[in-house]
Amino acid sequence: MIDVDVLQKIGAAHKDGITEEDLIRCRMSVAEVYEGQTFLMSYKNRSLLSKGDIVAVKGRAKAGKTHFLAVLIATLLRGKYAEFRSLESGLSILHIDTEQGLNNFQAVIKKALRMAGLPDDQDHEKLLTFNLRDFLARDRLAAVAMLSDAYCPDVLIIDGVRDLLSDFNDIGQSSEVINFLMALSKQRQCAIITVLHENKADNNMRGHLGTELLNKCSEVYQVQRSGNDERSYYKVSQTDTRNMPVEDFTFEMGEDGLPVEVAIDPPLSSAEKRRMMLIGNLDRFMQPGTSMSYSDFISTYMEVSGLAESTAKKHLPEALDLGILIKNGDEYSRRIYR
Repeated sequence: MIDVDVLQKIGAAHKDGITEEDLIRCRMSVAEVYEGQTFLMSYKNRSLLSKGDIVAVKGRAKAGKTHFLAVLIATLLRGKYAEFRSLESGLSILHIDTEQGLNNFQAVIKKALRMAGLPDDQDHEKLLTFNLRDFLARDRLAAVAMLSDAYCPDVLIIDGVRDLLSDFNDIGQSSEVINFLMALSKQRQCAIITVLHENKADNNMRGHLGTELLNKCSEVYQVQRSGNDERSYYKVSQTDTRNMPVEDFTFEMGEDGLPVEVAIDPPLSSAEKRRMMLIGNLDRFMQPGTSMSYSDFISTYMEVSGLAESTAKKHLPEALDLGILIKNGDEYSRRIYR
């Protein structure tokens, strides 16, 4: 049972607006039936982006974070993009950018519209975009609140959450911003997507703001780029989640400048690379099913690989352990099956 007298005393002791009704509303009861999560999107049949929660997108500078945002926007507007699916139709999006210049921001939105099969020279009724780059930090936070109250979006995107405060290492400012986003997502029942850079020294989100964001968000996605040439690809990995994990998403930029999903073979482990190196050396002089004496093996291995005798003698037992070679008496045989 709720002790109303206790709640009244707590409310009276706090002069900053907490009431008995506020506390009663926050009580959790195992006897109650609460509404489950409402997910707005899926990738390969795994749900993501739930109403009332915060999602973080992180990555280094120019790693492709805005390209990933374009994928999400196109999915919400069109209903699908690549293996992404929107789970509800007619969702409204409020996209607030704090980092890019107006031309670059416009280019991202035009790209998302083309990806959704829509004209890129007409504003879409379900997509509202605002650029707050010229605002001061304290004014940006107020602007986000005003715009959210005015438009009540289903999805709020803040590309540059770091710019909502002046010092991302300040505990007080960081807590204020995260608490504001938590309250906003709950009150408006909207999904909030935030974008924040990673530290240069590691893959953590920057500053105390990044620490607070990691603790409070429901999902974190890391965007990485494989290189800086035209053959490079982008990889999106879900690094943290409170829900079912989502598979990696990889894409490259097509000839039309739009993201195209691609299948990338996972990199070989160090053990797999080692095994392939040994097999490659043996392929140069020893066919499967053939045998050689110890001395002939070592001398030939040194000749074809250019390695020292001591190294060749180390590779022989290693090939035995991996099952590439079999010892038959005084000879060593190459397995027919690798």
